[in-house]
Amino acid sequence: MQSTHRLLGRRQHLQMHNEPFILVIGTSHSSGSCADRDWKTAGIKNTPLLEYSDRWPSKMEADLETKVINLSQPGVINSRMLAILADAFDRGLDNCKAIIMEVRLGTGGSAVAYSGFQYYENFPNKWKNKLIRDIEATVEYGLGDWAYNRFFSTYAGGKVHKPGYSRKLLGAAFPYEIVPDRAVEDMDHYIEQRSNFYHRTDHPTWDDFFDIRNMQKMCELANIPFKWFHWSKKTTVSVMEEYLFTEYPNVGQGNMLLKDDSVQGQVAGLWNYMRDLGYPTDDSTIQCSCRHMNEIGMEIVYQELLKPRINQWLKNKL
Repeated sequence: MQSTHRLLGRRQHLQMHNEPFILVIGTSHSSGSCADRDWKTAGIKNTPLLEYSDRWPSKMEADLETKVINLSQPGVINSRMLAILADAFDRGLDNCKAIIMEVRLGTGGSAVAYSGFQYYENFPNKWKNKLIRDIEATVEYGLGDWAYNRFFSTYAGGKVHKPGYSRKLLGAAFPYEIVPDRAVEDMDHYIEQRSNFYHRTDHPTWDDFFDIRNMQKMCELANIPFKWFHWSKKTTVSVMEEYLFTEYPNVGQGNMLLKDDSVQGQVAGLWNYMRDLGYPTDDSTIQCSCRHMNEIGMEIVYQELLKPRINQWLKNKL
C-alpha cells in the first residue's frame, strides 16, 4: 500500500511560514471526500478521498505554482473552521498570500455534549488522554481525532433525517455495538426538536454569517486577502439575509468568490453556478454516490468556476 503521506502531499512537521502559500479551509468538498474510492489507496483512516491532485485546492496549487495548505475537514461546521483559522494564526501566517474559506451558509451545524449521556448504560468510564487541536484534524495533518470531537457530537442540519444517524453519532462515544436504545431515542427526539426550532428557521443563516464575518475580520486585521464561497444550492434571499448583506458589505459582496449577476440570488452557492452551466444536481457523471464531486466534477468546478475568479482576484498578489 502506498504511503498516506505521499498521496496527500502532506508536509510532516508543517511550518506555515517557511515560504509563500495560500490557505484553504473548507468542508468535505474541499477535502476531496468521495465514498466510491478506496481509503487505503488515497484516503485517511477510513475516510475515502480523491487523489491529492484531483482536489480543487491541489489544482489551484499546480495552476498558480504556489504552495497551498489545505486545512479542510469532512463534516466540519463554521465554528470549527473559525477555530482552525485561529490555530493557523497561532502557527504563523506571515507568508500567507491569501485565504479562501469554503463555508456553510444556512445549514447550521449543531453539537451535542457526550457528557449529557454519562449516566446511560455502557457509557465509557474515561476518554483517551491524547487530545489535539482542530487544525491537527484536517487533511493536511491526517484527520486526527481532535479534542472537540471527543467531547461533542457535531452534525450539519441537512443530515438529521438519515436513518441510523443518531446511533452513528453516539457510536463515537459508546462502543458502537452497544449504544443504548434509550440514548438513541433521546438523541432522535432532541435532534427533531432542535431542527424544528433551529435548522428549519433563519437562525442557522444568522449564525453562519457571523462566523464568516469573524473570519473576514481576522484576515482584514492581518492584512491578508480573503474570499469565501459555499457549495450548497441556496438562492433565496429573506428579509434577514437582505439586512445582513446590506449592513455588512465587506462580508457579502465585498469578499464573496462567487457573486456573478448571471445567477439569481446574492447568496447563491456553487451548485447554483453548476446548474447555470447545464449540470443538474443529480448528474451522476460528475459526482460520487455520496454526492461529492468526482474527478470529472472537480475539474469542471475548478476550471469553469473557481480558476477564472481566483486568477482575477489574485492578479499581482502572489
